[in-house]
Amino acid sequence: MASGNSSKNKIWTLYAYVVSSEYRKLIVKTLNVRPTMPKEISELINKPQSHVSRALRQLEDKGIIVCINPQNKKGRIYRLTELGVEIAKLLLEL
Repeated sequence: MASGNSSKNKIWTLYAYVVSSEYRKLIVKTLNVRPTMPKEISELINKPQSHVSRALRQLEDKGIIVCINPQNKKGRIYRLTELGVEIAKLLLEL
């Protein structure tokens, strides 16, 4: 049972991390619709691509998103991890 609480605490901690940044919040909501490339995310949320790329790195470091084709230098596509999906659900519910 302690493991379940620990998992919930981790989700809430990461949720707080995501909502503390408008960029991270918008990116998670965008990736909740479908896997997307940074340039397209930038256009969809109307934010500079350099800021989007930085937020993507932060989200990837936290295990919220993953690049599904990391071997590509251009045209990388990102998607939510299972953890990211849980956080996206919270964003949409609250």
